[in-house]
Amino acid sequence: IVEDDPTMRNVLREVLTSQGLQVTVASCGDEALTLARQHAFDLIIADVRMDGLNGLDTIEQARLAQPEIGSI
Repeated sequence: IVEDDPTMRNVLREVLTSQGLQVTVASCGDEALTLARQHAFDLIIADVRMDGLNGLDTIEQARLAQPEIGSI
């Protein structure tokens, strides 16, 4: 991740990390699903419009791997 990257995901990463939270960033829905199948997460934050899978489909499929995952 480039530290000066102003994308929303990196702004969110910086804000959440500064609050002491552990954050994993994915650049697309497919990458997020791969991560969700490999690691446990408490929350997934997804944009409705993303490359590949849209955010709603990403959340739906992530819940198949982790039924208890929260989402925004």
